[in-house]
Amino acid sequence: MSCLRVCLHILFVLELFVCGFATDCQQFHRNSYEAKAHKFCESHEHCFQLGKRDGDLGFMVGQCMHKIVREHLGTHWINVNALMQQKGDMNASYWAFGELGAVGQPLISKWGYTWDNRARSQVHDRALVLTANGQFLRTQTKNKRFTFVCHMKKIRKSRGVINREKFWFKQGSSEKAWIAPNDNTQGCFSSHDDMTTMQCALSCHKDLRCRSFYMHPESRLCIHTQYIDSLLRESDWIENPTGWLRFERPELRYSTEIKPPFD
Repeated sequence: MSCLRVCLHILFVLELFVCGFATDCQQFHRNSYEAKAHKFCESHEHCFQLGKRDGDLGFMVGQCMHKIVREHLGTHWINVNALMQQKGDMNASYWAFGELGAVGQPLISKWGYTWDNRARSQVHDRALVLTANGQFLRTQTKNKRFTFVCHMKKIRKSRGVINREKFWFKQGSSEKAWIAPNDNTQGCFSSHDDMTTMQCALSCHKDLRCRSFYMHPESRLCIHTQYIDSLLRESDWIENPTGWLRFERPELRYSTEIKPPFD
């Protein structure tokens, strides 16, 4: 079985080209506080478009929240989530920075934040807000609205510099391995009809919002995860209960030396 997984990883590599990325708090040259409460995906899109307007790359604050969020009062969305997890465990190792996509960050010990006691009962909520008293509180993304802070990163133009990008096929342990437990907490998605796997990969490659993609070859349905990596919606599985393929984008990089191909 382990050999099968290795072979699939090799066979399903799709090699394209993308710009380089590094997330360093000192590389963000400005921040923008949004006082109007938005839904989860609206907040991410707002940051992205705010950066795009000035030729920057905009993220909702996540990894660098310890430098920004405490300057503002109230409860904020933060770019930390467990959207790749099906279980309701509160262990910090399940929570990832959305802009990095790396699971296993020591969130609580690194910055001294604690969990709001209400978080223990919110087992299916896989997004986080930071409360006014500096605690993590789990919440859902379906209809909650909060304020947020965007980081803006200046990206300089540079011609003739490209890096090879690989999309890795990820084998699931079951047909439901990539399905969220319910739709109350879900990531952000972009759906594309009538596509091949290569077309789906290419469209993901051209969109800096795309973090991974799911392909249903039988129906030719392509679904991009946007801004943060996440499981598919439960409703997607209900419509097509078998045959989903997941491709990860592990080498997504946005360096300060390359101008990304904004759509």
